[in-house]
Amino acid sequence: MRWSSALIVVGALAGCAGTEGNREEAQKRLKAGYLLREREDFGGAARAFAAAINQDPSFGQAHMELGIEYLRYGLRLEDAAKEFARAAALDPSLWMASQYRVLALYGLGDKKGALAAQKALVQREPGRAEVHNNYGDLLLKERRWEDAARCFRKALELKSPYPLARGGLGIALWQGGNVEEGIEHLRAAAADLPRRVSLRLELARALLAHNRPAEAAAEAEAAREVEPDNGLVYHILAEVRLAQGDRDAAAAMAREARVRRCELSAELRAKLDAGASPEAGNQGGSP
Repeated sequence: MRWSSALIVVGALAGCAGTEGNREEAQKRLKAGYLLREREDFGGAARAFAAAINQDPSFGQAHMELGIEYLRYGLRLEDAAKEFARAAALDPSLWMASQYRVLALYGLGDKKGALAAQKALVQREPGRAEVHNNYGDLLLKERRWEDAARCFRKALELKSPYPLARGGLGIALWQGGNVEEGIEHLRAAAADLPRRVSLRLELARALLAHNRPAEAAAEAEAAREVEPDNGLVYHILAEVRLAQGDRDAAAAMAREARVRRCELSAELRAKLDAGASPEAGNQGGSP
């Protein structure tokens, strides 16, 4: 991903304010980092962003970009969270730094801190659809369906079309019991983002929950065309085949899921072992 190097300088760290020359050199290193990132030399990019910070410690954009590299593989989440916090403190216009910090906190297992930080970001940026959508995503993970739905509806009020928010709303609705409306929103989102496999799989689950296995099968097969090596696709196909009463086909799909290192849910394993053909499980997620 690329970011603009244009930014508003609002201050400097105490005792280490950069001179105009330092900022100019820092900008050069920032641009070098972008080029290295484009070439997928992520280690080189991280070193370039760190060099930019060495030139000018008050350069908020450089702190954010370094945090992104720390966040990339989830290996230095604490460092990432610190860099994002520094970036946001140095340059309040970098709202994405605060958003990335939420991701880092959640990755560290600090769910309470992540939710509080996201709520604060929503309060600070009430007119930005993306922060409402991302708050909804967090609430989906916490299975707070009604609260998530409110966030997604707000995002759609602020920005339309917004397929990701509409898909999120669809998930929140069907998981919260409003299956028909959830299917409507998920179908619309999947039509706008046909290669977004997670949307198609959620739509398949919603259709199964509404006892429409043939339509669910069509969505799952469409997902398989896009990502034939995605183990979750085969997991959902196994659920679909069970719902259609074809236990042999379900077992075959389950084997394909395992080959692709997708662990079967306890519910699906029990159904396969029992040779049952019950309703699909209720497993929520985010697109």
